[in-house]
Parts: sequence; C-alpha cells; structure tokens
Amino acid sequence: HLGVWDHPERNIATSFPALRHGSLPGILHEHGWSTRFFTAADPAWDNETPWLGRWYDGFDYSPARERDGDMLEFASRWMRDSLAAAKPFFVAMMTKSNHYPFDQNGEWSREKDLRKRLDLSLAYTDSCIGAFVRSISNEPWFPKTVFVVTGDHGFPLGEHGPGNMGHGLFTESTWLPLVVWGGATDLVKPGISSIPSSHLDIAPTVLRLAGVRASNHFAGHDLLDPARADSVVVVQSHYDELAGTRGIWKAHGTFSGIAREKGPQMFRLDLDPREEHDSAKGHEALRDTLVHEARKRVGLLVEVLRRDALAPKSTP
Repeated sequence: HLGVWDHPERNIATSFPALRHGSLPGILHEHGWSTRFFTAADPAWDNETPWLGRWYDGFDYSPARERDGDMLEFASRWMRDSLAAAKPFFVAMMTKSNHYPFDQNGEWSREKDLRKRLDLSLAYTDSCIGAFVRSISNEPWFPKTVFVVTGDHGFPLGEHGPGNMGHGLFTESTWLPLVVWGGATDLVKPGISSIPSSHLDIAPTVLRLAGVRASNHFAGHDLLDPARADSVVVVQSHYDELAGTRGIWKAHGTFSGIAREKGPQMFRLDLDPREEHDSAKGHEALRDTLVHEARKRVGLLVEVLRRDALAPKSTP
C-alpha cells in the first residue's frame, strides 16, 4: 500500500498511525477510481483499522467470514451488486486460512505433519480464489479486470535451522506467488520473469496497468518496464536483518552493523535458489556493496518517517 521498506526497529502500522502519506488506493481514488477492501482477518490485531479507513472508500470484516471461501463469496456478491462497468475500481482482499498453524479446517488440524497441513490449506485457498474468479467471470467489467495474487511472506520449514519467520531473510522452499493476470493490453504475452522483484514493485506496476500517471513515493519499480534490468537492487528488511539482491546475487547483513549470527553471507541464486551455500568468497566487495546499498535505503526510510515526510501527499 505504501510501497516502502520495513522500519528496522518499529512497526509502521502501530508506531506511525498519524503518518501523512500517499497510498496506492489513495492515488487511484484521486483519479476517479472506487476502492474497497475485504479481509478475513480482524484488521484491529495489527492496527490496520485507521489505515484502511483512510485508504479505502470502505472496508469489510466479520468474525463470521474468517474462512476464505466465506469472505470471497461475500466480496463477489458485493462486486456483482455494486460495481459498474463505466467506473474503474480497485478491490483488495486479504485471506486468512492459509496461515500458521494451518488448522482452520478440522481435517487439517487432525494432520500432525506441518508440511501436509500447509499443503491442505494452500489447496483450499487456491480453490476459493478459483471459485471467486469464476463467480464474476460473466460481469461486463471482467474482460478488462486485472488480478494480482501474492502472499505476505513465505514459510520456513527448517531449511536454515530453527527460527522465526523472517529470520535471516532467506529464500525458503515455500516461496511467495506474484501472479499478474487479466485482459490488460500490457499483459497479452504470457511469461515468467526471473528478474528479482518484491512487494514494493506491485504499486508502480498497478499504476501502469491502470493507465494512471501520478507523483508518488513508491520505492519499487514497474515490473513491465522494458528498461528494468538486472541492475536493479531489490532490498529486503525485517527489523535489523537486511538483504540486497541484484541479478543472480543476494547478500545478507544488518542495518545496525552488528554482526549476524552467521556473519555476512552472499548466495548465487541461479545455482543455489534456497540459499544453502555461502558463495561470497572472491566476491566480498560485491557482497559489501549490496549490504551497503540496502542499509542506505532503509536508513533513508527511517529519516523520512522521523520527519513525517513521505511525499508527495497528493497528486498534482
């Protein structure tokens, strides 16, 4: 929504509730789009409520609709009843069922193997998304609608030892989807991109697909821009952990400069996609450059948030 990196010490949603900012749905609203948010998870748990209230024309949550199928069915009915073909819209939805401990369904909770529970929950959410798409496929606006499907994080299954999600920012065996599909002219050629990308790239890509040119503070890049190349540095951050990726190389370090438990590391993603073998030997200068670039960008965010200066605040 904001298109910025994580703060290394604080949670943006809870620590900066009065932040003046622009957002993806806010920009689209200023250009005549209607906006709506549906969630199967209580938005109060991480202080999403005030943000959603500012970002969207309206948002919907009910404890009775915490299963993905129930939430998506409700969203489908609302869209079929409320959206007109003449006015563009941006509708966002957040599922819940495919989330640790993957036991929302009684069948899953009886399964002792965590990986099998994960697979069952993923198959369920996938089937619910498929049913949702089919339910709106006859609407007059469907042929021009673009769908973006992603996840908020992967899930560790012990590939790099015990640890919490986000620990080390490694690429685990459970990857995030980032699927963009629909009838937009820029999407006529199906394909898979191997260029490193992140959630920060979603907002500028959606603006391009929406045909909206607007000033913004998004830190990502338009994924459909033919000029975008392997020279782009993708930055990840989670509290003190940092990672910088350029092309086939991904380096790990910290924002504070305090050494990680495993020290600085770098991996060659084309040969080692799960980041199991440190390949920094002989490439220490590149590793240090990528970590420095990541630290510089996250440091800029810290200063911008301190000054409440995420700009521009509105489009010209």
